Amino acid sequence: MKSRTAAKFRALVFARNYWATWPALWMLPLMAVGLSMAARADERVVGGKPAGAGEFTEVVLVKVGSAKCSGTLAGPRVVVTAAVCFKTGETAMMNIGGKAYTGKVTRNPVYPTTDHNVAFVLLTTEVTGVKPATVGGTAKEGTGLTMAGYGCIEPGGQGAEGSLYYGENVITGFRVLEMVAQQPGGAAMCYSDSGGPAYVKDANNKRRLLGVASRGNLKDRTQFARLDIPEAKTFFDLFLSSNPTAKICGVNGFVCEDGPDPITPAPTCKITATPAKVKPNEQVTLAILVSGKADTAAINGTGVTMPNGYKKVSQTNPGNYKGNGVVKGPGGEGTCETTYVVEGDPQLPDPPTCVMSATPSVIKINEQTTVEMTTTGNAETALVDNVAVGTPVGKRIFRGEKAGTVTVNGDVRGPGGKGSCSIAYVVQGDDPVDPPGPNNFTVVPVYCGRNTLETNVNRVCLAVLKREEAVGDMRMNQVVRIQYADGGVEVLPILARKNRPSEPGELLVFEDLYLYANVVIPAPGAEVLDTREALLTKLAGQKRSEEIPVAIQGKSGRNMAFYVERLEPPTTVPPVATKRLRISHR
Repeated sequence: MKSRTAAKFRALVFARNYWATWPALWMLPLMAVGLSMAARADERVVGGKPAGAGEFTEVVLVKVGSAKCSGTLAGPRVVVTAAVCFKTGETAMMNIGGKAYTGKVTRNPVYPTTDHNVAFVLLTTEVTGVKPATVGGTAKEGTGLTMAGYGCIEPGGQGAEGSLYYGENVITGFRVLEMVAQQPGGAAMCYSDSGGPAYVKDANNKRRLLGVASRGNLKDRTQFARLDIPEAKTFFDLFLSSNPTAKICGVNGFVCEDGPDPITPAPTCKITATPAKVKPNEQVTLAILVSGKADTAAINGTGVTMPNGYKKVSQTNPGNYKGNGVVKGPGGEGTCETTYVVEGDPQLPDPPTCVMSATPSVIKINEQTTVEMTTTGNAETALVDNVAVGTPVGKRIFRGEKAGTVTVNGDVRGPGGKGSCSIAYVVQGDDPVDPPGPNNFTVVPVYCGRNTLETNVNRVCLAVLKREEAVGDMRMNQVVRIQYADGGVEVLPILARKNRPSEPGELLVFEDLYLYANVVIPAPGAEVLDTREALLTKLAGQKRSEEIPVAIQGKSGRNMAFYVERLEPPTTVPPVATKRLRISHR
């Protein structure tokens, strides 16, 4: 959502589909990469692994105004990025090796008619102190990829942008001019990563630039524009012939190598057990020391910090026990082991204990409260009103059925015995509710559609406020209605709206919406309204009142991202509602 051109292209793709009934394409500025596939399953998050000092120095954050995408230095004066991000002739800015550079953008002239999503930035001066990437490699199914970018780091398009992350995936297929990476457990993608590199290793372990991040689904799929196909060669030759002083590493015989990429050795580790001899149920500290370049370290399967991490363990029964360490890095995997002894007769641990809470503690009939039980000690089972829950924290939801005080009982059991706890909540009787009066307003949906992102937002509507009796001039009669998958509903008033500049004859126009999130934030000397932003895409008309909303993207009051590819009028919208929405654009 940070790239104005990316948003425009996504909407243009939708409009083309809208009128020609083509299959829907998803076009999202790309990828915050995830962890290596060697990472444990519970570590495979979109946030991924931040690049260390001196790593991927050729990968840059390219900016044109407020638009941001990733790119790769591929020659002394050439940066490769995605065509969806910027327009030909725009001036891009970036920082490479701690120095500021500017250059002119040249998109592949066949894009978007032919979907080869590649562009070059020709810098005004040569880059010094940073080794460019070399174009090369051949796309084959099963080939491992390393990708990098400056995008957001959480699923659904959330999380901070602007930091360099990298991760691994595998080519799993092809789609027209792009290669697809969708290996389970591999790296994902996020906004502002469009234009980032996809690297492969050649037979000499040298990194080669094979693709440019093009699109994905913010979950588990990434597509890259290929640089090993005739369409890429044609664009390379056209660009280089138009700019005789430009050179691209690996293209037309130009070599930028200063030797092979260094082969990183596998990390090593050493693990100790202190004390080495204990009694049953006494604690032993397993400490690990990591040497070399490592991404992760674990003791007995539990992740620990680096380079010095530890884990406390205890055993109930006498015997000889092992502590195992595993460290993983770019160069491979290292292991280490230690032993300790538990002496004496078995001793039973203390019985587990529990405490409970009910939130809220006072509800009305048919309302819900969440009862939470927290367990302390070694508990093998936990029950809340005879229903099993998780440990150390388990939850159950109760609904108020009749007025009165309700007591919920908890039971926990383990090797040392059992424990119990309880909590009470109050169910109040229903108070009479007055019917809606003449001062109430009705929310009338006008254009609605389903969210296509993997977030809890289910449906988004543009709506107007309606009242049976006239109230004079309604200054704020338009809202955005958000419906969540859990049944919750938000109505966000539109405080302000601003049309983005457009060129004559464009099929689509764009409008920024500023929404009130129904929260007031205290500030020094003032109170500030908590707001969200959304981007509304409309089919252009002869005048503003004839523009038709077709798509919307933004964030909800709960700060969850949404993207509706197709807005359509509900079947029961009153004609006056549609008329009101269009008139407001004047």
